[in-house]
Amino acid sequence: RPEVAFVIGHTHLNLNLAVAQNYEFYKVFCISPNTASSYSSGSSFSLQFENGMPPSQTSGAILKLAKENGWKRLGLLYSKSEHAMRQARRFESMANKHDINIPLSFGYEGRGSGIARHMEHWKRELDLDAMIFAMDEEDIARLISACRVIGIDSPFIVVSEKTAMQKSVEKELGTIYFLEQPHDVPAVANLLKRCQKAFGHAPSAEMMQGFDALHILAQAIRKAKSFVPADVAASLKGLKVDSSVSGTLRFDEQGTAIKRPVNFTADRERVQGQ
Repeated sequence: RPEVAFVIGHTHLNLNLAVAQNYEFYKVFCISPNTASSYSSGSSFSLQFENGMPPSQTSGAILKLAKENGWKRLGLLYSKSEHAMRQARRFESMANKHDINIPLSFGYEGRGSGIARHMEHWKRELDLDAMIFAMDEEDIARLISACRVIGIDSPFIVVSEKTAMQKSVEKELGTIYFLEQPHDVPAVANLLKRCQKAFGHAPSAEMMQGFDALHILAQAIRKAKSFVPADVAASLKGLKVDSSVSGTLRFDEQGTAIKRPVNFTADRERVQGQ
């Protein structure tokens, strides 16, 4: 499709890495809503951008939360892939420097992976202060439910926003920490209202990031005054974007979005008397 100049995608890190070289060769601009830092450890691609939350920012916010609560033992569950495993190892290294131990680091491969047996062991042996979930929202909701059923009552840290997870976890119990949503950003309130009207529910994290990616691409095209991918890519480097659902952001030289600091806030409404 030689008429295609811009792509918004893809859904997973491995897909980004698989197609990046082809996009670069055929001069196709790509912005990925859901991932970050795929290319930072290898050769940079001049036409590839990522709008996901940089793992270093999320990791820093988790460690800040752990320090505030006096947590010393954290469990980490993540979607199993080579890139996710590298990020997990980086997080473990950061945690160790802050005197926080990660006795549980588990790559989840989806249903049928025998995780119930592992959960019984975690409950019996590990004495975790909190558990971190970094995976698809549907998997997070399923695992939270399974943990609560067998009596794991530690707080959960969900690497997602409450708005995106609300529909999935509204019946779950216990303290759950979500990424704090930038409520002071007008684009968020507008998107929530439009999504509720059109679909009857709040937008997922993927929808919000996809909306953001299209908005960012439009601003870059306006700045470049061009539809040539190389011109648009050049205009996006260093561009400050103000009205996105992520708040103010800009892109570094590797094409990763640098966003404002993030925090986790607790949802304790379902703790008492359940």
